[in-house]
Amino acid sequence: MEKQEKEFNDIKYVSCDYLLFGDYDESCSIERANVRFLLEHDDLNDSVNSYSYEEWNQGYIRISNYDSMRGFTWEETPLNPKLKLVELTGCYGSKQLWLREDIWNEFELDKLADYPVIDDEMVSQIEMEMEQIEYETNVKHDLINGLDDELDSDDELDSDEQNVSCINCNWEGKGKDLMVSSIYNQCPNCKNPYMLQWELPEVKQTVKEFAESLDDDVIYECYRNAMENTNTCPVIEAGGNCYIDTARIQDDFESQIVALMTERDNKAIESENSNQLLLFKEEE
Repeated sequence: MEKQEKEFNDIKYVSCDYLLFGDYDESCSIERANVRFLLEHDDLNDSVNSYSYEEWNQGYIRISNYDSMRGFTWEETPLNPKLKLVELTGCYGSKQLWLREDIWNEFELDKLADYPVIDDEMVSQIEMEMEQIEYETNVKHDLINGLDDELDSDDELDSDEQNVSCINCNWEGKGKDLMVSSIYNQCPNCKNPYMLQWELPEVKQTVKEFAESLDDDVIYECYRNAMENTNTCPVIEAGGNCYIDTARIQDDFESQIVALMTERDNKAIESENSNQLLLFKEEE
């Protein structure tokens, strides 16, 4: 552990590399969890101020005031030396905490040299948040885009078997019953042109199209199941990034989507058969 010390008005503040993180350093979930735990602690959150790294290094804040005669003027205000916590923020998402020495000792933070985590539950919470961000940002999109986006040959439209009828003479038939002259929409029965109307076929969906129609919570459940079934875990990387191996879970994810699609189709068939049976009984 790299321990740092800084003194203001005879009051010493202490920090270390486990209380420092940014987007482009070697930090991970641990540093972010340590910082959040301290910032949200009931004994500390009422005595914390945020400064820039420059203000902290100089020991004062430059505050601008506007005067109608002189325009903007700047005055230097010393930092409050009685703060329990000082939060420094900088570019590229960088953040660092400094604790007054008595607070550092009260929380026994020298022990970070042996075990760098202040609170294990906070680390778990941070990692779950990182996974959720990665899922919403990339994983969900990649998984859906990786699904089959082609219809089976059995689902492709067969114009020969498509129902067609004449609005003039009420003739009904199939596409295969039409002659070449049907390009003029001519009925083979009454011979009138532009009288044919084609029955729109049932719209078929690809696996990808079906997935895109599902609610977000259903997609997320399939993702979680795929992670568990393939024994895949998120990998927390430097800079607070999270990596999820979507290629490893893609097949399992797709099999779940296909199962949901099959279940939907089976329910539709059962409903149609039930309606036909009811209609048959009514006719009897």
